[in-house]
Amino acid sequence: KHYNGDDTQSIRGKLAFRNDNGFDATLSLDYTQQDAALTLGRPTAPLIASDLVLGPVLLMPAPTGEYDFQTRTSFAPGHGQDMTHKGVALNMGWQLNDAWLLKSISAWRKLDTESFIDIDASEYELGDVLVAVDQSQWSQELQLQYDNGGNVSAIFGAYHLEEKVPSYQEAYADDFIVFMGIPIDFLRTIEDDLRTESTAVFASVDWSFAPTWTLTAGVRHTRETKRYDRTTSAFFGAPLEAFSADPQAVIDGARETWSATTPSLALKKAFSDNVTAYVSANKGFKSGGFNGRANSQAEADNPV
Repeated sequence: KHYNGDDTQSIRGKLAFRNDNGFDATLSLDYTQQDAALTLGRPTAPLIASDLVLGPVLLMPAPTGEYDFQTRTSFAPGHGQDMTHKGVALNMGWQLNDAWLLKSISAWRKLDTESFIDIDASEYELGDVLVAVDQSQWSQELQLQYDNGGNVSAIFGAYHLEEKVPSYQEAYADDFIVFMGIPIDFLRTIEDDLRTESTAVFASVDWSFAPTWTLTAGVRHTRETKRYDRTTSAFFGAPLEAFSADPQAVIDGARETWSATTPSLALKKAFSDNVTAYVSANKGFKSGGFNGRANSQAEADNPV
């Protein structure tokens, strides 16, 4: 009765400070702990094993009728999903004079998860997995804002982020390949580590060139560098030990950098206090990545 349950506890708080010299700061903290029991259901298709001698073997036919919420799993109790998520951010502002504001946004976050997933939704091991992720990041943004109460306002800024995402995975399939009805043990392990460094500078200007009309122009230059490591291994039991591969595929420090300059332009018309229309044109940017599913060395040799 505890399966599919969820136990989540969270706490968050903010502390704000202001003085008469144009300085203000807000400190935000949050912490979440989630302990979820294993998610269970029932298969939606026939479950079939591959016998090296007999060929396909039906383990369980596709279910029919209404689900009665009776089910089984290959995982022992206590193999659910655990997550810890926490972060802190500091937002500071200095009013330099009547027109200029300097702003700093500093943030740090960390996410740890360990999730067992019964993909075939049965007591058989046909594709059960463990996915564990240990992610952390920090970022810093600086903004210089201009607004003199006239027809021009602007924001200039710089941004930097560094992120680490090491993870570990296991796949269990002891019932998938059999020999004359005898299951053959199978385990796949995956260790990977993704590092990202992103830096950007940006600017945006609003110009109210006529009553109710505003033209906005902006530009951003972004540069992102990523590094990726991955090792995957496969282990077979008797009589297929010779097909085990440790490692099966290795990506050793693949590294790539992407960058782009992206403009934006918008024209806005305020017809009344309640109605505004605008037209805008923008160019976006998304950096590339790596083949996180490389299970052969041929795929690992060309991971970008």
